Amino acid sequence: MAVLTRADDLTRLRGEIAQLHDSLGAFVEGVKNAVAPMLAGFRKAHAGMAADQRKTFAANERERVRQAEKDLSGRVEFVSGIRKEVARLREGFAAENAAAHKAWFGSRRATTAAGGGRAAGRRSKAKAGAPAR
Repeated sequence: MAVLTRADDLTRLRGEIAQLHDSLGAFVEGVKNAVAPMLAGFRKAHAGMAADQRKTFAANERERVRQAEKDLSGRVEFVSGIRKEVARLREGFAAENAAAHKAWFGSRRATTAAGGGRAAGRRSKAKAGAPAR
């Protein structure tokens, strides 16, 4: 039986480490060689998808702008219709108020000629609030 020394053990261990290091290098190189075509294919597909996405985004953006312009014109028309309706209602209320005023107070000429009307009402209120002499 041969007696192994520490130097023999270290030499054997150094050889095993070198062999494992070489096999690891070969494995990494094999993985790189296998992944390189996949990575190139991915990059090519990704570039094509990115171009398609840019085209789709541009088309969607054009559609959003068109829809926004359509919505804006619809809102302008809607608000214009509301304004016209409010103006019509205000005219109607003014006419009703004038008719009610005429029914209550008579025609303006008649009340003014008789000394009535707003100015006369203000004068009489001012006299009523004045101290007695």
